[in-house]
Amino acid sequence: MPNPTTPPPIQPDDPAGLKPFTAADTVGDIVARLPEAAAVFREARIDYCCGGKKTLGEALQKRGLDVQPFLDELNRLLSEATSPEDGRRADWRTEPLSCLVDHIVRRHRAYLEHELPELAAAVTKLLRVHGDAHPELAELHRTFHELKADLEQHLFTEEKRLFPLVRRAESSGDAALYAEAARLIDELERDHENAGRKLAEMRDITRDYQLPADACRTYADTFARLDRLEADMHEHVHLENNVLFPRVLAAAGIRTDGHTAAGGSGGSFASRHPHASPNARAADDTTAAQKARPPALGSDTP
Repeated sequence: MPNPTTPPPIQPDDPAGLKPFTAADTVGDIVARLPEAAAVFREARIDYCCGGKKTLGEALQKRGLDVQPFLDELNRLLSEATSPEDGRRADWRTEPLSCLVDHIVRRHRAYLEHELPELAAAVTKLLRVHGDAHPELAELHRTFHELKADLEQHLFTEEKRLFPLVRRAESSGDAALYAEAARLIDELERDHENAGRKLAEMRDITRDYQLPADACRTYADTFARLDRLEADMHEHVHLENNVLFPRVLAAAGIRTDGHTAAGGSGGSFASRHPHASPNARAADDTTAAQKARPPALGSDTP
């Protein structure tokens, strides 16, 4: 029997996914409804993960692209994706949060845990073999390893803090646990912004992963894998920034229009989230007090 205190999932405005897209839809919501749109945005170099709160019209204007042809393509994909013969697909806006977390762990975290060490070795080999002829590889090596270190810390925070809180909150219906999870979101969104900047730097360094004339097979394979890393990160960050985090904030009683975007001003939780519920504010006060105390000797706390 469901726990009566468990908040219901956010109900999308268009649960059947049939309403055509408009220029007023945010790019994050478009990809949440239509995952196939990610490839369209990626080709147009539109940021749908960290920039998911922008409307389609704003994003297209920034890129100097016409709205109507873009909308026509998105709505064509939407009509194909919602045809009856395609069968049911997971809608992460309404699936249980624990299922969404499991999906992120299986599809994206597992990929990063496998790929980051292998890419580190490949990028280092590339620098060692081709660095004299291509000095930009030194900058690529530095930027990638900074990204790798940042992502490893980020994944640790999600594994040890955010995801267990989300699972416990959903199973118990405890609003205070949702509030504690919500308190982590600013930090995690800033991590996403930082990762996005480093991925963009790597793309600039490599001139969109364009291979030089003397590129060997290892060179080509490494660039292809870095390109794939960026694509996976975009999907990963989109699911968290535009689906998981808003749902956690809503369950914690925090209105998303009061949520400060990643990279915004600091200050207290109450000032950053003026619509936070009393539970959310209390959870932040408790965690802040805990952080002020140094960990005990022998503690596993980093």
